[in-house]
Amino acid sequence: AYNTGAHFAVMGILTALLGRDASGEGQYIDCSMHEALSSATEVGLPHWLYTKTNIIRQTGRHAATIRTEPWIHRARDGKDVLVFNIGRSNESWGKLKRWMQSHGFGAQFDEERFDDPMNRMAARGTPEAKEIFAEVSSFVGTLDAEEVYRGSQACGLPWGTVRSPDEAVDDPHLHDRGHFVATTGEGLDGEALMPGAPYVLGASPWELRRPAPRLGEHTEEVLAELRAPTPE
Repeated sequence: AYNTGAHFAVMGILTALLGRDASGEGQYIDCSMHEALSSATEVGLPHWLYTKTNIIRQTGRHAATIRTEPWIHRARDGKDVLVFNIGRSNESWGKLKRWMQSHGFGAQFDEERFDDPMNRMAARGTPEAKEIFAEVSSFVGTLDAEEVYRGSQACGLPWGTVRSPDEAVDDPHLHDRGHFVATTGEGLDGEALMPGAPYVLGASPWELRRPAPRLGEHTEEVLAELRAPTPE
């Protein structure tokens, strides 16, 4: 909640700075944590405000008012792969189609009905989209997760392997991006590897000041404050 509110506050500050540069006047900035969190429900808020409909939470993909095609599929080695953004552009669709056909899948994708991106997109309820995802699921099941990940990246598709926490720590891509940082602090013997900045901003200073709080680390501090007499 605090992190979400802080992100919205930063966006408000930056927007106000742009406004000051344009008008020469400053303005009061107010940020509500609760409103920030309600806006973080993505499509849930506008669906309720405008159509009074509730959305359905769905595993590994956007919530929607209907059940959409699954994005997570099991690879040959038993690992899961998240497939996303299938067929939105003709360029990536052509590459995906040729890749699948080279493995004996998707021969029917040469049919004219698959040429329209609107037919291929997930969550539209088209028979073409359902057919594509069913074929992709079968295709993914014949390859190891890493093969699917590398092959999809070559097609310009943002697919990825669903990694466990220990696998993520060893992910060379995350290390290459400088995602992890070493930190020291209370109760640590030596350095510990922690997730770093959520995005790379080369000109903005950023540092991790301490490790994450341990279970119960501040319990006594909080209880002591609650037990303290209220000043009159």
